[in-house]
Amino acid sequence: MPRKCILLFGLLSASLLCAASQNLEIYWIDAEGGAATLIVSPSGQSLLVDTANRAPDDRDAKRIMAAVQQAGLKQIDILLTTHFHSDHIGAMPALAKMIPIMMYMDHGESVEMARPPVAAAYKAYEEQSAGKRTVLKPGDHIPLKGVEITVLISAGQPIAKALKGAGAKNPACADFKEHAAEPDPDNDMSVGFLLKYGKFDFIDMGDLTWNY
Repeated sequence: MPRKCILLFGLLSASLLCAASQNLEIYWIDAEGGAATLIVSPSGQSLLVDTANRAPDDRDAKRIMAAVQQAGLKQIDILLTTHFHSDHIGAMPALAKMIPIMMYMDHGESVEMARPPVAAAYKAYEEQSAGKRTVLKPGDHIPLKGVEITVLISAGQPIAKALKGAGAKNPACADFKEHAAEPDPDNDMSVGFLLKYGKFDFIDMGDLTWNY
């Protein structure tokens, strides 16, 4: 093989090895009371879970963008909104003006539509996500290459079967007593998921409360 071809092959092989050795990256973004977590899989695909608070100066959208830029992303492949409270969806309109969002995922219609602020935020979300939205069901798999993500609960409904390797019974639940009904019921509609990467597990349950 000519020397130039050997050099080219060597560079290509090194490039492929570097791409294959990328890590799973998780950025926990300081939203001062809200929630926003950026996950970048070893394949380079991204999942943003929630978009934190709306602020007059777009503070949380800018903080999310700082993490996005640090991760070297040009787009957000999936935005997963766990539920439709302002501290989890507030910065979405501002963020969508800063970077393309390719796919939107959520639990379905808010159960707090009688509240004008929630209804207005949900309507804006519907318009923003039109044609790119997926409503998640328990047991669904979120398509992020390089990791395995299973939806554990959505719209108040948990998965029907225990995950592989789960215990038969959790002793911590032996003395469970149900609490009073949640005053902000969309919390209990939250999408909860488990991400698996090799032996590493990461769980995000949105704002699910005691009874769930």
